[in-house]
Amino acid sequence: MKLSHQSSPYRLALLAAVALGLMWLTIRTPPVGNVVPAVERAVQATMAPAGTTSAALPEALDRPALVPSDVDPFMPEAPKALPLAKPPQAPPAPVMVVAQPPAPPEPPPLNLAFAGRMTAPDGSKVVYVTMGETALVLAPGLELPNGYKVTQINARSVEFSYAALNRTARLDIPPAQKYETR
Repeated sequence: MKLSHQSSPYRLALLAAVALGLMWLTIRTPPVGNVVPAVERAVQATMAPAGTTSAALPEALDRPALVPSDVDPFMPEAPKALPLAKPPQAPPAPVMVVAQPPAPPEPPPLNLAFAGRMTAPDGSKVVYVTMGETALVLAPGLELPNGYKVTQINARSVEFSYAALNRTARLDIPPAQKYETR
């Protein structure tokens, strides 16, 4: 349903009718229970003799009489006794801290991911890897930008050496897929 600007008076009339209906229901609805106006309640409470309860008073007003207190609520409390202070203790003995020798230097991470392999026409094996977003073709003797040098390429792995720390690393190559020909 699409309402236009011309239906605006219709909406106003409808809202006014709903508001009038709600006011009429509020006025016409009888009160629930025995409602006693606040003025009558105050008069009944002052007219009831001390120590008696009026049947018209609600249960919330039935409470014991107030008794005088021995404590003045506006006076500050006396300070509580503080526990006795412990005698001073001797300072702990100084702890000798022994410096740990620095960890041996580690080569940088290899950070290579296998991308593929190929056997060249001359029979040499070539492996394709990625280093971040850079693609590299590995061949024996190749020096990588991170300082590693390719020493050997096998059917299952590529061997690297890091000459600065005399360390070696290995990148495992997944087995070649076997394709069925018909």
